[in-house]
Amino acid sequence: MLTSTSILNQSTEEILANIGEKVKTVMLGPSTPMTAKAFEHLPVHMLAGTVPIDKEKTLKAVRHGMGTPVLHKFSRKSFLSLI
Repeated sequence: MLTSTSILNQSTEEILANIGEKVKTVMLGPSTPMTAKAFEHLPVHMLAGTVPIDKEKTLKAVRHGMGTPVLHKFSRKSFLSLI
């Protein structure tokens, strides 16, 4: 499992380059881009993130620096298998 914060600090590709072929990988966290196309060049098997349900409240929570527990109040957990 790799938190999607690794996308922000630009370490995703370096980390994934060092795993074995048989390792199943999951990108997770509320910042995970829930689109398969973004990961088609990487050995990622599943995405686990959140999809905003209430855009206004989600943006307000982000602006106020709220964390994942608050964001989950205004979104739904989502999983996408890439294999």
